Amino acid sequence: MLELILSYRTLLKQVKQQKMFLETHVRPSIDAFLLSHQVEHKVINKIYKYYGLGVPAMLGLLYALPRGYAIDHQERLALTYVGALTGLIDDAFDEDLIDTANVLAYIQSPDTFKPSTEAEHLLAYLGAEVLRLLPRSHQDDFMKRALEIFNLQVESVKQKDPSLDLVELHRITRSKGGLPFVLYRYCLQESFTVVEEQLIYEIGASMQLGNDLFDVYKDLQDQIYTIPNRSQNLEELQSMLKDWMGKVVVCSEQVQFAQLIDRRKLVVYFLLGMSRCFVCLDQFKLLAKDTSGRFRPEQYSRKQLICDMEKPINIWRSIRWYHTLKKEFGL
Repeated sequence: MLELILSYRTLLKQVKQQKMFLETHVRPSIDAFLLSHQVEHKVINKIYKYYGLGVPAMLGLLYALPRGYAIDHQERLALTYVGALTGLIDDAFDEDLIDTANVLAYIQSPDTFKPSTEAEHLLAYLGAEVLRLLPRSHQDDFMKRALEIFNLQVESVKQKDPSLDLVELHRITRSKGGLPFVLYRYCLQESFTVVEEQLIYEIGASMQLGNDLFDVYKDLQDQIYTIPNRSQNLEELQSMLKDWMGKVVVCSEQVQFAQLIDRRKLVVYFLLGMSRCFVCLDQFKLLAKDTSGRFRPEQYSRKQLICDMEKPINIWRSIRWYHTLKKEFGL
């Protein structure tokens, strides 16, 4: 229990630290940009509440564990701007915020890109900050990865097809989670090994599957077909999620950590983040009892499909699942 409390405290401290960092080192620059550009408030707000908060706070903590010391000021700033940039590009696809052809034009040639809308000016501004902050030795690889992710986003339109081959759906899901996580790692000064890259990829893949669990209702409304909303057998889905998580544990054993205790910390933080997914699965299993034991999300209401992790009972259930997962994965 002490390990759980200390881990939670560390994660909360990271979030608090990043919120202060955003106010001190990022908001003044973005406010200066906004003096000459009018971007929707909700777009800017996402930087402070989501994209520029979670990536540095959570991933910055995980990425630094193998080397044994925390991210520095420039690495944190780079992670913040990359988080903001990738979030903006996600919105280009999800909300038609920017013409995707112009996103591609920027990725292929940022130096010659000429923005024509306020959102495109924001894209160019965030991109310029990212390239200024990234270690020079990582910039070419970063842009290659960014192009891979763009192509994957285009390819993910296949998820509009409810009959998409499951093998292909699994590949797209894993890549949608794994590739951006690898992209963020380029913000740190050190290069990373193949096994560390695989570890990061597997963390991202697992988290993508977990996020799709919580987005079942929204994705169905948007006619996006994911592994969870196509899975009628929830026991099989749970086994798949544990299998993907197991890949993280195996990869962590192959990565060289400066301090051995930090390997355990990484897995503990990962399990803490993933334990909520099993609370969601348990909620879905109860729903399936009313539909002949098969999960049929199209037959349930929004209220039934939304798993609110702010409810005290769900927090308690998540803690119980965390302890169960620790035992299952040998911690």
